[in-house]
Amino acid sequence: MKKSLAKNTEQNLEEQQNGGGLPSLEEIVFDTMGLDKKSTKVMAEQMSKHGFDGVVDGSFLESTVHPNHQSHVKILRIRLKNEYTAQTATELMLIDMAINSYMRHMHASQVYSNMLMDRGGQTSFNQLRVNMLKELTKQIEAANHQFMASITMLKELKRPPINVKVHSKQAFIAQNQQFNKNA
Repeated sequence: MKKSLAKNTEQNLEEQQNGGGLPSLEEIVFDTMGLDKKSTKVMAEQMSKHGFDGVVDGSFLESTVHPNHQSHVKILRIRLKNEYTAQTATELMLIDMAINSYMRHMHASQVYSNMLMDRGGQTSFNQLRVNMLKELTKQIEAANHQFMASITMLKELKRPPINVKVHSKQAFIAQNQQFNKNA
């Protein structure tokens, strides 16, 4: 049923595209991601393969990790979805981004640790190893930043709005105000 629902959704979108002049999935990917033609085609195929339910059921996220880690990703996604009571597509995408960046961080950290020492506990460094460790450090930091940004944004979305009532003709509202008295 899931596949037929995705297929019906795709058919409806194709009909709208043909009649309404909407851009194709490939055009959207190319325009928004700035990829070359070959990468755009691969990305569009992956997005079509998982349908538009890929965000809802997590299949698109699962396709971004090694098959050995897919069951862990499913469990993490369910836990985060419950923790943040995620219901909207935006919340689910942020959860997917957080999990993806977490998995990249952990994998890169594992490779980094394995490169520091061989199985005997010995360390030896040549220029190639130093360069690879530098690149891994960049990847670890980038994944960490993306993870923190995703979680922070998810928390911000879930934060209740602040209600403020001001009964005045003039009001000055600012953040981090400091008043200095000159005595």
